[in-house]
Amino acid sequence: MGRIKTTAMKRLAKEMLDNKSSGFSTDFNKNKAAQSAIRPIESKKIRNMVLGFITKEMKRRGRVVA
Repeated sequence: MGRIKTTAMKRLAKEMLDNKSSGFSTDFNKNKAAQSAIRPIESKKIRNMVLGFITKEMKRRGRVVA
């Protein structure tokens, strides 16, 4: 089992994806650069958790066949 993300972190990540999903990709390091331009997050730990969730979500969206 992995680490559990809190609702606040998931909400922040989904809000960022809804507003600027074209700026994110499946690469964590590229997402860090894109996130700093969109909405700066002070805490390194929270930033990494949110961006990890966004990266995972982008990978999941890539696998979905519509």
